[in-house]
Amino acid sequence: YRDRLAATDLRDVDLWRESCTALDELTKILRLGAIYDFQR
Repeated sequence: YRDRLAATDLRDVDLWRESCTALDELTKILRLGAIYDFQR
């Protein structure tokens, strides 16, 4: 995952994917289930 974020990164589709992956992994670790729309 990225350790820095620049304004130009906000246009990067990979940033969206990385963020979704990170949130998905975190909710799995915390056993919260699918709480975000992209997880459904």
